[in-house]
Amino acid sequence: ADATALPFDDGSFDIATISFALHEMPATIRAATLAEMLRVTKPGGTVVVVDWGLPKGYVARHAVYRAVRFFEDAHYTEFIRLDLANLLARSGINVAAEHDVLWGAARVVVGTKGSAP
Repeated sequence: ADATALPFDDGSFDIATISFALHEMPATIRAATLAEMLRVTKPGGTVVVVDWGLPKGYVARHAVYRAVRFFEDAHYTEFIRLDLANLLARSGINVAAEHDVLWGAARVVVGTKGSAP
């Protein structure tokens, strides 16, 4: 289904998740997708976002950025510079945890649907 117009009723799911897709979207579509995820998630439900990240060390950070940028489109460059937890918080997701995975090359952000998206 179109991530910006999901065919489900409001509050249909206890959990909504998106994996390695937000970095593929322009900012406006990314915002619409997050809003739609919130719409279909029950109040107090869990929202999980998995996507690219960057390691903390300079050499690893540079290597991962270059390698991923080689096969990703232009939206990756803009996305990777975002403060993902802040973007989710502004979207109405109360961020509870953020975990680096794959030695920092990816991240998992877990939150709950706030009272008002």
